[in-house]
Amino acid sequence: MGKLVQLSTVAVLVAIIAILGVRSKQYGWEKDEVVKIFLDLKERLGFWAIPLYVSIHTLSLSFCLPFAVFFEGGASLLFGFLPAVFCVFVAKVLAASLSFWIGSYIRTCFADNAPLQDICPTTTQIEKNIFINGFLCKNPNNVTASDFKTSRLNHSGDTDNFLRSSVDFVTAAEFPGLNTMGLSVARTDMAVDGMVQPHYHPRASEMFYVSRGVIIAGFIDTRGRLFQQHLKEGDVFVFPRGLLHFCLNAGFDLATAFSVLNSQNPGVMRLADAMFLTDSDVLQKLMKKMIGLSAMELGHMKNTTLMGLEENVSS
Repeated sequence: MGKLVQLSTVAVLVAIIAILGVRSKQYGWEKDEVVKIFLDLKERLGFWAIPLYVSIHTLSLSFCLPFAVFFEGGASLLFGFLPAVFCVFVAKVLAASLSFWIGSYIRTCFADNAPLQDICPTTTQIEKNIFINGFLCKNPNNVTASDFKTSRLNHSGDTDNFLRSSVDFVTAAEFPGLNTMGLSVARTDMAVDGMVQPHYHPRASEMFYVSRGVIIAGFIDTRGRLFQQHLKEGDVFVFPRGLLHFCLNAGFDLATAFSVLNSQNPGVMRLADAMFLTDSDVLQKLMKKMIGLSAMELGHMKNTTLMGLEENVSS
């Protein structure tokens, strides 16, 4: 609903600018004609002439700067010197705020800043005492095609562990060509009954593509609602940025999925690392959200490990 209101606001602003454009053709935007128009409006509107002027001038500064020259030039003729200075100052402050809001709204789909050059593969020849937000660029004369290829995701990971799963992340630190591109990739392998424990990425959304097997994937939003789907080969699921999500192998064979994240360093925060689940009630509530079981069914389960829960569900 909030985004709909924002889009409607932008649409109204564009419509106002379009109306001004039509009027500009009608009156030719000669200086005398413009002053005459505003003098007529001032007489009709009285007190409301100044707020209207400030509003229109704010829009002209934000969307059509050439028209703003006419408004500033006519302000002193309409209102006098001091009121004109005040009106122009207020309009510029409002225009700066509006431009900043529009720029922030347009950039909401990008997790990382836009690159300032075509390519910037990560360099490994840096001193250990240099700390920056990202990675330094490789010398452009030393950039080769191999900087934009990786074979780290060619092979299955080791699933011989408690969770029976493996996640291999490839970021700009391991894949030089990803530097400044705002992307990272990952491969997830899960043996039968395997799962990836609940986690979230604070700096990126994730597009999850199932390459092999059958997978249950889901996430929990900030209102505690569970969004969960059974995925098969070729299916794609999206984990929104910053939301707790998970996946588990729901088939009878190895399951493999590939992910693309819209940040070169998405970060990973695992639920198990963030809190100690020593209370079995907490673990049961978590499993209820993940697997979708009722509280009564959870009450009959004896094994509260992640793998044990999935085995009981499968049986």
